[in-house]
Amino acid sequence: MNLLTSYICSMRKLLVLLIMLPILSFGQYSFLVNDFQLFDNNSISEIIKEAKSNGYEIMNANDGSMLKKHKIHPIIELHKKIGSGTWGYNIGYIRKVLYLYDDNLDDVNIWKVENVVSLYPYANISKSNINKRFVSIEGHLKKSLKKAKYKISEKSNVYNFKDSYDNNYNILENYEYVGKKSQDTIIISFASSSSKVLNKKGEYTPIERLYFSSENYIYSSFLNLLEKVASQTSTKSVNELRFKINNKDIREINIYDLEAMIDIFIYDCRKHNIIINKNQKVYAKFEELDDPTIALAYGLGYDDEIIIKVDPVAWKNASIQKKWYVLYHELGHDVLNFEHGQAGKMMFNFADRDYTWEEFFEDKEYMFNVKIEKQ
Repeated sequence: MNLLTSYICSMRKLLVLLIMLPILSFGQYSFLVNDFQLFDNNSISEIIKEAKSNGYEIMNANDGSMLKKHKIHPIIELHKKIGSGTWGYNIGYIRKVLYLYDDNLDDVNIWKVENVVSLYPYANISKSNINKRFVSIEGHLKKSLKKAKYKISEKSNVYNFKDSYDNNYNILENYEYVGKKSQDTIIISFASSSSKVLNKKGEYTPIERLYFSSENYIYSSFLNLLEKVASQTSTKSVNELRFKINNKDIREINIYDLEAMIDIFIYDCRKHNIIINKNQKVYAKFEELDDPTIALAYGLGYDDEIIIKVDPVAWKNASIQKKWYVLYHELGHDVLNFEHGQAGKMMFNFADRDYTWEEFFEDKEYMFNVKIEKQ
């Protein structure tokens, strides 16, 4: 178990000690919309029984397990087909995702339920009919909350929203409902979209979607924050890995050991499966060059040797990012045999400004990809 996973587990346990949720009867709700009544400890057998009685089947993971993962969250995914003769002759399907506090199936604690209702317009059921159905679902949920003594305290919108299936919605409407106690707060969200999907005949078919979810506010605030931290940590880790070439951090390479820096470039080429002569003789030295030149390559077209000269004053005054950028530029000439105007920005004629690490990584990847395509 890594440090981040251990931290998340510890924080989950801490939150359980700090929060007591109101106890609600599992059976006293409509399984489609009154999901807020699921925010309690439930047995997995009750969930399976209730799901099956309402026409849902459990979508197991590839290993056959009931539990799946969405980002850092354990989930149970349910699926229901809607056929002609049911739901007022609508055709489509419903996906319901139960977000669990942890992976303990002996005592299931649900903090969020996400629903995606997907319906196909056809001759007997128009887009307008489907939208009326969606309005009815939304109205039923709001009515159920009112009956349970919840009141709207706040409304907000999120734009360009994606659900857990990567379906796009222009606007997500969030409603904050507060119960009798301030800690008993629920977030209800709605969004709808019109799009097209590819059918079995290879044709695009119109489809209408309604997204709605229920979240326990205290749990969701904490767990969504954990998700954000995990995402940022993961991104940071990936970014840090870019600096490691041949298990060496290029920021720690001696920038006055030109041959060591050239070895990094050669290994980087090999890592990208670029075919080069591994036994080239390397001639690299510091030598005064015409201002403002930082470095020059003399081995363009000669695949048995690398010849690089670097101006010591210009090199000393350049940032570490610029040193690496300029060196990769010159080796783009010497090793990869690119001329100015080939292989993108890294092979541009002038290096008359500073560079960022982001530019270095992005531009060298473009240069390498051009070389790979030409092999």
